[in-house]
Amino acid sequence: MPGRFLVEGTFSLAGRSLFVAHGQLSEGTVVARECVTAAGGVRATISAVEFVLLSAVEGRENLALCFRFRDEAELARWRQAILPGETLDIRGTAQWQLWRQDDNGNRVMVRAFTDHDEAKAELRRFESLQHKQTYWLDERPASGSEAPAV
Repeated sequence: MPGRFLVEGTFSLAGRSLFVAHGQLSEGTVVARECVTAAGGVRATISAVEFVLLSAVEGRENLALCFRFRDEAELARWRQAILPGETLDIRGTAQWQLWRQDDNGNRVMVRAFTDHDEAKAELRRFESLQHKQTYWLDERPASGSEAPAV
C-alpha cells in the first residue's frame, strides 16, 4: 500500500553518504528499497528505515528514512526538496527499465534499475554509441517485463 510520510526534520552524515529524514508515517507502510517522491518530483530510494530516533520536541520515537547520496549535487537536491513540513509520497519498489528498439521494430528490455539516476546514466551511455537503435526508459512495477509503448 502506498504511504505518506510527514517530514519533521532532516540531517546528513557526510562521512557515510547518508541523508536522513525523520518524522511520522501518516498512512500506509514503509520498507527499505521503496521510493519516495518529494516536492518538484525529486525521487529517492530508501536505503534503510530506523524506528528509534527520538523526537526532541515531543520525546517520542520518530521514524527515520535513510537515503544514500552519490555526490554533493544529489545531496543538495534532496536538501532543497525534503523539508520539514513536507509530505513525501512512498510507493513500492520502483523499477526503471532500459529498452531498445532496433530498425526492424523488435523491442527488448536491456536492463532494469531501482535507481532512476543510474538508469538515466546508462541510457545516455547507450545513446552515445550511435547505433541505429532507439533507447528509452520506462518505469514499471518490479514484476512487469512486457514491452511498453513508445
